[in-house]
Amino acid sequence: MMRARLPSPRASGNTGFTLLEIVGVCLILGILATLSIPVLKGFRGRAEGLQCKANLQALGLGAQAYIDDHKSWPQIVADKPGANSAQQLTPGSGDKTLSYAEQWIAAFEPYGISEKVWRCPSIEKQIKAQGNPEALKQKRLDYTPTRFDSRPESPRQWPKHPWFIERGALHGNGPNILFADGTISSVDELFKGAR
Repeated sequence: MMRARLPSPRASGNTGFTLLEIVGVCLILGILATLSIPVLKGFRGRAEGLQCKANLQALGLGAQAYIDDHKSWPQIVADKPGANSAQQLTPGSGDKTLSYAEQWIAAFEPYGISEKVWRCPSIEKQIKAQGNPEALKQKRLDYTPTRFDSRPESPRQWPKHPWFIERGALHGNGPNILFADGTISSVDELFKGAR
């Protein structure tokens, strides 16, 4: 018994794709691209949140090293409110004045903490979106340090006392907080744990 063979597409000289097949593939690729955009934005947001936590972790290590060397928390004077208060005289700097942010950055630089570590990537992205290039050039702290007196035991006296608090709430769970024991938590996670 012989079976009838169908001619192969190559045998008939028909080796290309039809217009309908090409349009179908383009349509499917377009749908997949449209569906992947929110997923990619979610990945980018999570990556920024992880970078923010890594920055806080680095600040915590820098603070630990500073305390070990100086036997106290950095005693940096906050900018005084009022006109022309952005500059403060820095002890031991002669005539040079530094802003509050510059003092903190300078205090942690010997421990490998660069100015970039003080900047949250989500806040940086928001400033870029606002189209304010001057704000990107200014030295700033996106993580607010808490204050302690000069006693050596003060910063580590309470393990759950905040050391640094993120200035923005751009990661979906409220600002991130670094505690004296090295843990990082968001404000929302703290409230959930308190219930």
